[in-house]
Amino acid sequence: MIMGGGLFGTPLYLNPKCLVFTAVILIVYWLPHPPTIAHNLVMGFLLGTSAYISLAWYDVIYDCNDHLKPTLFGWLSKSLKPPEYSKQFEELPLKTKKIVRTFDIFVLSIVIITFMYPFYFQKTNKR
Repeated sequence: MIMGGGLFGTPLYLNPKCLVFTAVILIVYWLPHPPTIAHNLVMGFLLGTSAYISLAWYDVIYDCNDHLKPTLFGWLSKSLKPPEYSKQFEELPLKTKKIVRTFDIFVLSIVIITFMYPFYFQKTNKR
């Protein structure tokens, strides 16, 4: 399947699967938001990560020419992606895998702290 919307020498056309995917992301985005900005950031991270994982499966299911390759967040999400992605990740040089893992752990730590912040670190107004 060739996609690109006019990019990389492909003709410009609307891909129905991409439109549905975008509509789902927008529907999730417009669901009621949590009351704190910290939780909005966490939900944004989860939405972005789920879209990233969904695109990897989309590439495999619809036999796209350009599959997603291992990138940052690869260590964090490889167990949720198609098996070929895990195989490609394991073939990366050890130094690259360590960099990706360190970055992923750092980002995951920030997300967890951001999620916990409203519960543990904000002062409550006692009267």
